[in-house]
Amino acid sequence: MKISADGGSNAYFGDFRLYVGCTTSSTSFTNSASFLTNVPFVVGSDLKDAYTFYPPTATLSYCTIESNVITDSDGNYVSNDTAKLMPSSDCTVQPCYNFSLVEATVAEFVTFKVLTTFSGGMTHFSPIASITISVDNTNTD
Repeated sequence: MKISADGGSNAYFGDFRLYVGCTTSSTSFTNSASFLTNVPFVVGSDLKDAYTFYPPTATLSYCTIESNVITDSDGNYVSNDTAKLMPSSDCTVQPCYNFSLVEATVAEFVTFKVLTTFSGGMTHFSPIASITISVDNTNTD
């Protein structure tokens, strides 16, 4: 950058980077190749960390993840009263990447998406993911 003053003196400053923000016109998101679409789970297993979320990446490195929130498979927020998955007890501050089942007492198929919010308020929905809860019938004691 060139700055000119009255009298003809010049000053030069640089290099500068212009960050235009995390907007739909400035960045795009790519789902992680490690994204888990289905996780098997057996009734009686430890509920903690039943699902690990591998987050998307943004094309701009300064677009950082602020939060990951479980939604239903249509992308609607789920209340704590009806939630099947909650952030793991180890996650006290967002962003959370491990989620625990609230309960798993019967065979069930749980579907959901993860809503990731990036700096600047940009959001990205994961593909639909699921946890297949089954009853272990192999024990014949």
